[in-house]
Amino acid sequence: MSLVLRGEKHWGKFALLAVLVAAGIVALFQFDAFTARNNSVEAELSSQARDLGVWVSLQAANLTGWIGSGPGTSGITGRLFNDVTIENSLLQLLISIGLPGVLLFLLVIGSAVAHALSQRAVGAAAALVAYTVCIAGFNAIDALRPMHLLLGCLLILTLNPGKTDAAAGLATAPARRSLARPKRGYARF
Repeated sequence: MSLVLRGEKHWGKFALLAVLVAAGIVALFQFDAFTARNNSVEAELSSQARDLGVWVSLQAANLTGWIGSGPGTSGITGRLFNDVTIENSLLQLLISIGLPGVLLFLLVIGSAVAHALSQRAVGAAAALVAYTVCIAGFNAIDALRPMHLLLGCLLILTLNPGKTDAAAGLATAPARRSLARPKRGYARF
């Protein structure tokens, strides 16, 4: 992120980080426990259930003309096609509030992250991105109503970063004093 925020070019550090990430991914695939889990019957069933959830979501969204079946109704509408639980909040939003609602949701999230980054509140932006990634792998929107409260708190943090969150360089400049003398009877502040 320092490349983006400060405009500095430290390609050596970036290249080292890229090599370390690539080596970590290769090492992960060589780990016996990971490969055993990845090749198991349980992993295959989980993958099939997630694929079925995507298919059910697309069928349910198509049933409603891509405009949604109403807030909180993704489970009811999805069960018209299969009893699989849709473990993706973005797909649940696609069913319940439709394609316009999902696009608006992602626009709000993207705008809030962009605003936080423009204020150099990287922590708040990262928290909102992490929240979005987490709800993409869990049925949080329809199942857990307190997750809406958490989303609201994260939006408040990203749209109104505190002075300790934002960079010190973005503080407003002090007001200039007038060089003219104040009128008689008025005090200069």
